[in-house]
Amino acid sequence: MVVERVWKKVKGWKKKFLSTAGKEILIKAVAQAIPTYIMSCLKIPDSVCHEIESMLANFWWGARNGERKIHWMSWEKLSKAKGAGRLRFRGISEFNSCLLGKQYWRLLSQENSLVGKVFKGKYFPRGTIEDCALGYNPSYAWRSILGAREVVQRGSRWRIRNGNKVKILKDRWIPNNYGFKLLFGVEDVDDNARVCDLINGDLAVWKEDVISEKFSPEEAKRIVSIPLSRLPTEDKIIWHFEKNGEFSVKTTYHAARAHKESLLPRPSISPNQKL
Repeated sequence: MVVERVWKKVKGWKKKFLSTAGKEILIKAVAQAIPTYIMSCLKIPDSVCHEIESMLANFWWGARNGERKIHWMSWEKLSKAKGAGRLRFRGISEFNSCLLGKQYWRLLSQENSLVGKVFKGKYFPRGTIEDCALGYNPSYAWRSILGAREVVQRGSRWRIRNGNKVKILKDRWIPNNYGFKLLFGVEDVDDNARVCDLINGDLAVWKEDVISEKFSPEEAKRIVSIPLSRLPTEDKIIWHFEKNGEFSVKTTYHAARAHKESLLPRPSISPNQKL
């Protein structure tokens, strides 16, 4: 259904009457927006994502009536940022994961909402969505949402207030851009020790002598720089890449693309090859 809707839309456009900028706008604002609703609810199979991207690539390079023209650049490269000399077309699969990440974020940050209580009661009654398993005979909607966990975990971390909820060794709470966890080994710290053990609760200040003793100088500096609240407030999950701490599909997509591009093999250049 989604593929047919995209195909009908693309097929009706007269390529010969469109400038390059016009084709770019139609792809971004119309064709790539068609599957947005279903992608925000369910995971689209990779084969369908590739088929949609193939249609859009054929339209971009001018193929018509079954004729295949040369694609001078892959869709993967066209999807890179404009700062890299590309056009930033959306990768359908990555964007799908980011939209589902919004649903995951709601279950993570709003467990007391109606939908949060329904999913929690069925799939993780004795834990959190962060550490739950897929479960027995899960629905496709739950499979889709849980599949976005890794995408959300790359940008979410705890904002420390009283430190009661956050485990020192296991949770993401260090603002270091490297997974928000401790990078170096720590001595004499229990696996279940919490951040509140590093805070003087009466004064709402860090125990700097304990921190400097147990952590590396770099991480000790990062920890004591985290602001604490003098009010009796709870720790809160925030989105690291937004100032207000709220989840954003836009910054999630940028983080997903940056992560994917960092995993791609770099082309090798021979010593005699000119750059």
